[in-house]
Amino acid sequence: MKRLALLWRIVKGDARVLWFALRQPGRPVWLLPATALLALYALDPFNIALPVAGVIDDGIIVPLVLHLLVRCLPMEMRRAGLRAADALRRAARALKCGAQTQKPARRTAAPPPRSSPRRRAG
Repeated sequence: MKRLALLWRIVKGDARVLWFALRQPGRPVWLLPATALLALYALDPFNIALPVAGVIDDGIIVPLVLHLLVRCLPMEMRRAGLRAADALRRAARALKCGAQTQKPARRTAAPPPRSSPRRRAG
């Protein structure tokens, strides 16, 4: 289970770096078509391998190719993407932790206005 969590963390970080790199004007020419092919492969309803092995196939090949795409990026773009992904992760964690640790503000309602005592007619 720990290995799956580690794999998920790596894939999530690689996806953030790739997303950052795709939005940069100086991205490599090959990056957009390679990412489109990877997305098409991941979303393709027909499996290249056996239908039973299709889920395993997608669970292994897609993360490996994603990691390969990130590793083939220029070093300065990869570093900038890692910094942006790290800042995004820290901001999300701060929002999550802040929402859990902050107690809701206690409202002190003003006391209801006192009405003058009513006199009975009688």
